[in-house]
Amino acid sequence: MSKVVISDTSCFIILSKINELELLHKVYENILTKITIRPPVFSARRANGGNATAKFRVNQWLLNLKFIGTIGLIIKAKLDGVIPSVKPLLQKIKLTNFRLSTDLEQYALKEAKEL
Repeated sequence: MSKVVISDTSCFIILSKINELELLHKVYENILTKITIRPPVFSARRANGGNATAKFRVNQWLLNLKFIGTIGLIIKAKLDGVIPSVKPLLQKIKLTNFRLSTDLEQYALKEAKEL
């Protein structure tokens, strides 16, 4: 069964900024981007110190989701043998306005077995 990957534009933007947009297609064959703008739906109940509790819209369900961010995609590309190292990409990301904490960078290097 073919997996479908759903991405928002943030992944496209950062990969484009570092000239690595093709990486997404090299790691995942089928990529879907869907943009639907709708106002949020909130319940009248308040929880956790006054924050509104969001409700799902009728007949809209997401099941069995696995989340992987842009850094996770880069790690996966390394582990799948698509790229030789995550370090050069992380360095390019640090030159953009993308926030990359030291902890996240260290995590990425460790998960990619480069630390």
